[in-house]
Amino acid sequence: MRDLVAPEDRDLLLEPEVEAKAPDAELPLFAPIYHAGDPATSREAAELHSESGRRETNATRVLRLVARSPGTATEIFGRQSALTLTEVRRRLTDLHHADLVRQGEKRGRELIWHVTERGVEATP
Repeated sequence: MRDLVAPEDRDLLLEPEVEAKAPDAELPLFAPIYHAGDPATSREAAELHSESGRRETNATRVLRLVARSPGTATEIFGRQSALTLTEVRRRLTDLHHADLVRQGEKRGRELIWHVTERGVEATP
């Protein structure tokens, strides 16, 4: 099992996120960002996350990491990231719904991720 993201790729997740940056390429993120039963405050926060550009910026960061480290587990990306594990999981869900990444085999309880052909084309 891979435990490390390549040193040259760590800055993709380790850089502190002071403000959202425009992504290099627009990703087709159509996954619902909140659940139907979530309270209004959760919906507002989710919408703000999208409108601010953070959702797409973070999805781009995660896509780059998966592209450069295929076969890595969600938890590994979360441990080595300035992003929370929850944020990494949510962005992987976005990328999966957009057919940019696919779930691989499970290793124990850890889910392994790979980039799809469409994801390779979309990776900045």
